Amino acid sequence: MDKLDLIFDRQKALDDFIAQNHSEQAKNMTLVTTTLAMLVETVETLEELPWKPWKQNKQVDKEKLFMELADVLHFFISLCIKLGISPNLLFNLYCRKNFENWKRQMGKVSGREDYVGKFYNDDYYKIGGS
Repeated sequence: MDKLDLIFDRQKALDDFIAQNHSEQAKNMTLVTTTLAMLVETVETLEELPWKPWKQNKQVDKEKLFMELADVLHFFISLCIKLGISPNLLFNLYCRKNFENWKRQMGKVSGREDYVGKFYNDDYYKIGGS
């Protein structure tokens, strides 16, 4: 079992436990409420970063930042499970989108030439190249 399969299994077990042992509201987490929870955790992640240029930058607490990212992952995986997205399908979707994003960055998507970076170099940006 790879790590992504293990993450999905652990999240499914947690979701099942919550559904059996908590309030009706927690038991009935819908796609919308799960997505909102993921969004809230994403905002909490942002709050751990010095994103406000008008304020004195605080030192980033990496432990808090990493835990917020783990919270985002919890709700993201829960959402995948609710939608019937398996670890294998998620991997394939990620690879497809990653390839598309690389093509955009290389100016290879018709109508999306604005993605090309000003330091574009065919040799440097080859997928799988060095």
